[in-house]
Amino acid sequence: MRKHLIVLGALATAVSCGGATTSDTGICDTADTATNCSEDSGETDADTDTDSDTDTDTDTTPETYTGPLIIGIDTTNDRYPGDTSTGAPDSAINWDCFDYEGDLTYFYDFYTVGWVGSAKLTITQDTVDPWYEEHWLASWDYDEYGWWDNLYLSLVDVDTIDEVSENVAAYPDDDAYAATTLFNCTTTLAWRLDVFTDTEGTELADCAVWGDYNGTLTDLGDISTCQEYED
Repeated sequence: MRKHLIVLGALATAVSCGGATTSDTGICDTADTATNCSEDSGETDADTDTDSDTDTDTDTTPETYTGPLIIGIDTTNDRYPGDTSTGAPDSAINWDCFDYEGDLTYFYDFYTVGWVGSAKLTITQDTVDPWYEEHWLASWDYDEYGWWDNLYLSLVDVDTIDEVSENVAAYPDDDAYAATTLFNCTTTLAWRLDVFTDTEGTELADCAVWGDYNGTLTDLGDISTCQEYED
């Protein structure tokens, strides 16, 4: 923050005695002769100009984020959504599965530093027959200056492959918020989250893996550059 200099006008007092010898007080007054004192005698010219030149420029517009897009959170940044002590997530990868209104449902909640162009969640399982699904995610919330993005997806468990809707809606279409899955809450799974800078999902910026990802997930692509999260 800049420190602003406040300039105040000086208070000045002027006495005009045209070379006169005053009688007693050193001030031209009625006791002194007109020839010795000017018409201005005894006047006090007090400059009361106290013009304050205060710079009130208090532009507090936050800086726009221009760094790389990464999966993660930054709780040290005052642009981060909330305080962890009041319920803000302390991890970039958050998920759960439970019965919601009669349906087993997976809920996914992810955070990035920087805005996401598009994002894809790949889910695999190897316990029975190898099977994987790909679901696109939408931005649920975001920082207007680009410091973070919040991705959300819910997947309702269904019984047959024909009922599975592999969400292919492009960000930020509202249809990307929910889809269906063949996986139930007890299935051993592996996950990969990819975030892209473009809306077409071709410019990969970062990825993260968690779960049992040493099987089918590794067959679908190189995960050596992905962040590893605990299941």
